Amino acid sequence: MTERVEHREQSLTGATEARGLEALISRAARAGKGPAPVERWNPDFCGDLDMEIRADGTWFYLGTPIGRMPLVQLFSSVLRKDADGRTYLVTPVERVGIRVADAPFIAVEMN
Repeated sequence: MTERVEHREQSLTGATEARGLEALISRAARAGKGPAPVERWNPDFCGDLDMEIRADGTWFYLGTPIGRMPLVQLFSSVLRKDADGRTYLVTPVERVGIRVADAPFIAVEMN
């Protein structure tokens, strides 16, 4: 019985954390009046993340596909390719390197 209660509490905690992340992503999307000014930010380099954008456009973190599209959209909004040829996720306070197999974006529509 105790295991069942602990499992239920863990499930509720996980659900609460997921809703919190979704709310944070939603607020971030609504708060922006346009694209992030990543070209004006010059934070210190904080190291590399085990994050990769593969040639088919799929984002991976620690070797696992990132399945939450709002999270991918949030990350893509702070991508920057610097003069050194590397691609970074940039915020006003940190810059982290990621791997990009081909290009950070794929065309989804064309005229």
